[in-house]
Amino acid sequence: MIIQEIKDVYDLDKIIRNQIHDNLELDKNKIINGLSVRGPELIKLVNENVYSSTDLSDTIVVFERSIDPSEKTISMEETDNSITTYSHFQYKITIYGNVSDFVAYKLFSRLLSSEIRENLISKGIYIRDISNPQSVNEFINNTIILRTDLEIVLSCRFNFSKIISNEEFKKENLTIKNINILKEE
Repeated sequence: MIIQEIKDVYDLDKIIRNQIHDNLELDKNKIINGLSVRGPELIKLVNENVYSSTDLSDTIVVFERSIDPSEKTISMEETDNSITTYSHFQYKITIYGNVSDFVAYKLFSRLLSSEIRENLISKGIYIRDISNPQSVNEFINNTIILRTDLEIVLSCRFNFSKIISNEEFKKENLTIKNINILKEE
């Protein structure tokens, strides 16, 4: 049973960000939505605010949402005149830091648990697949940093109200009857 309706992809991003935060037990400032901050703004955020530490044991998580190109979106009209849409998304999660491989496996394992899956299903989110974490070395600012990537593929249920067309608008008891005109003196 769906307890919470997701209004749009920004609600979905918040839920996924909170899941990352809750399951990794990291400072929320170290979890960045890569679609909301890009380019020079991201570099400024990383260098000046939160991540100025040269300690390579810091863990930073960047996540990005994209539409799953292998799946089609399904839409259907409901009896209450709303539209339910099932959309498919991919979240690429990139974790930086010396312990990124362990952190990624912790997130991977926890997202596979039935408790977290049931919690997400109650919000209209179904995890279809989680890739195995893959670690690589990345060269950033003349420093080699361990990076671990994983990808979450999910389906999400959105519910939208239907827009009433002009013809339906006219039929919906919205005709004006019995107009009394008062004469101003």
